[in-house]
Amino acid sequence: GEFIPKRAGQISQETQYVLDRFQVDAPGYVPNVGTRVKDMDIRCIDGVTSHISLKKAWTLMRNENVFTLPILNQNQELEGLITTNDITESYMDVYNNAALSEARTPYRNILETVDGTMIVGNEHAHFTDGKVLIAGNRYEAQLCAIEMGASCIIVCMGVPISKTIRRLAEERECFVISSPHDTYTVARLINQSMPVKHFMTSENLVKFSIDDYTDDIKEVMAKLRHRDFPVLNKHGKYVGMVSRRNLLGIKRRQ
Repeated sequence: GEFIPKRAGQISQETQYVLDRFQVDAPGYVPNVGTRVKDMDIRCIDGVTSHISLKKAWTLMRNENVFTLPILNQNQELEGLITTNDITESYMDVYNNAALSEARTPYRNILETVDGTMIVGNEHAHFTDGKVLIAGNRYEAQLCAIEMGASCIIVCMGVPISKTIRRLAEERECFVISSPHDTYTVARLINQSMPVKHFMTSENLVKFSIDDYTDDIKEVMAKLRHRDFPVLNKHGKYVGMVSRRNLLGIKRRQ
């Protein structure tokens, strides 16, 4: 790399004499020579879109061994953050599957979460109204669920779905999903299909610029322990995450 001489204070008479003697211009003045965020070990955690499922977010966190995922829009700008705590709390807070429609859950998420196949309906649609009913693997239960006005039924154990059920579902505009799992497993998994957008934190996000001085961000980090912080470049685009551990790494290198 290229090294450019700079000075952090006034030039002494001795230094000025040497510069004049060799006809060299005085180095430019730098008011602060402290380390910046860009000197830290910025972890390049890939951002995700806001429509991915809670289950997928949890899997990504586990595979990457991280506790926070950044949510980005198409322009790589930060929309929000979701943490492992947000996800575990979401399981505690949801008591019925009406939340699936409130969250505008993409059917793709439901299929992915229950390892399902769309038998009747458009998998690119969003679930926005009504209820998803788990219809088990018996014809009578499937028929009953459709007649009760379900917006979507999930047939379990991968059993064949009769032409009568398919035809009735199409007439009633009821989506039909086939899952290889049993009723209990589907019931346990279904709410994990909701998009992270419904649970992410999007307001008052604490974020840093790569040009922020580490001395200035220490106090912020100290007040918010066990948190990861997003880093943005000069154009406001997301570049990665830093944590309090990274400050310790800078101290050891100095």
